[in-house]
Amino acid sequence: MQRRLLAVPAVLLGFSLLVAGCSGKSSGGGSAAAGSTAAGVTTATIVPAGGSSGSGPRQPAAGAWYTGDLHSHSATHSDDARRQGGDPIGVTVRVAEHEGLDFLAGTDHRTNAVLTDPDFVSATMVLLRGMEWGGAMHAGAIGQGAPVQVTTTQSGAALVAEVDSIVADVHAKGGIFVLNHPTDPKKLWVVDPQGFDAIEVWNSQWSMRNYQYFTQADLDSQMQGLGLAQAGIAPNPHMVAALSEQRGGQSLQAVAFWESYLNSGRRVPLVGGGDRHMLFPQGRPTTHVYAATRTQQGILDGIRAGRTYVSRTPRGPLVDFKADEDGDGIYESLIGDAVASGRTVRFRIVVEGADGGRVDLIKRGTVVRSEPVVGNTHVLVVDETPAPGDWYRVDVYEAIPANIQRSGGLALHGAQATGQAWAVIAAVISMVPSSALDTSLGTVLPTIFLPDDVDKLLNESLKDPGYARGAITSPIYAR
Repeated sequence: MQRRLLAVPAVLLGFSLLVAGCSGKSSGGGSAAAGSTAAGVTTATIVPAGGSSGSGPRQPAAGAWYTGDLHSHSATHSDDARRQGGDPIGVTVRVAEHEGLDFLAGTDHRTNAVLTDPDFVSATMVLLRGMEWGGAMHAGAIGQGAPVQVTTTQSGAALVAEVDSIVADVHAKGGIFVLNHPTDPKKLWVVDPQGFDAIEVWNSQWSMRNYQYFTQADLDSQMQGLGLAQAGIAPNPHMVAALSEQRGGQSLQAVAFWESYLNSGRRVPLVGGGDRHMLFPQGRPTTHVYAATRTQQGILDGIRAGRTYVSRTPRGPLVDFKADEDGDGIYESLIGDAVASGRTVRFRIVVEGADGGRVDLIKRGTVVRSEPVVGNTHVLVVDETPAPGDWYRVDVYEAIPANIQRSGGLALHGAQATGQAWAVIAAVISMVPSSALDTSLGTVLPTIFLPDDVDKLLNESLKDPGYARGAITSPIYAR
């Protein structure tokens, strides 16, 4: 289990898969602006859920943050993982246990086999049985208690209805449906399914293999291939919105896709997925879920409630993002909650473990406050007057050491410029010291535990040279 974020007192002054106060700037980047910091932390305590009794002040919902990975493959049930030197499903569990994760989803491709596999068992983690659903579009169908249809069989107008039916079936069997790597050029989410639960905005390392982006030609090709264009069906408007982002790779397009949903009034949390096939351990990136209990039901309910954020690794930056809407000094509103509109609300961001980086508060896709992170624990307090439909989220960036940028960064960027996967793989291997290779976990290939600074480079924000993506939160909404 990871270290827990320290909380500020209630009253505050002022690639796992190697082969495949400033305003006006977009949430993808821009330079940092100076702001205020505060110090002084105490150990966090969990308070009763649902507010207080009688006329006392409102309190945050009871629970705790848990770390895990919602996207992991095994050679037992995923053919491509088997071809690539992946591991049996029991070994994949041991790797995740070694990383200290609280939960892990088994999401092998287009199979219900994980639901009954006796080797998918752990004494230390909550295991979520599921699959990576689909063919032309992928999703994490996670937590369902019985088999569901593994992919689509229809085209054109019938395809849209079929996807909606499958989502409903996953829900009826207790699971959640997560749109996986939605802006992968070959797996674009060109339909807009009804009632899905989350979007995998961060898949594997931010820029190691996700430096490419999809184009109008990719969108047109998938619409044609699925018979949607021939049926006169328009593409998912949020995918069209993501097409406007052509500067930061497919990961940033996934952010644009997600933010388009938020701007339309949909309350959609984000999650991350390591998409492990081999080599790297799970939790690259890590999904944090605030849950009432450390159980399957608790984790799934936390995702449904929108109480999520994603960090670069299990030991990456920690974020505590809350709001005080009634001015009593108690930050009772958590990620996933809604605050009042039309009056001043105080937002508080506490970032741990990103010294030298940057923290941005984002409102409806625009950075409204940005400042350097100073010290191991950094506090930012911002007063805002939300309007109905507004939403606020947090980005945390980590500084990439200059020597890593000069050495490995030049090689990686040069390889990315070729557009060739083999060149990117070679550049990554050139940065891996022998000490980073672990053979003690019984994996088919050595497990690569990258030095943290190299991992930062593989998560570089392409619109913010010199900064790695450290963490991204789901929103706090305005009602």
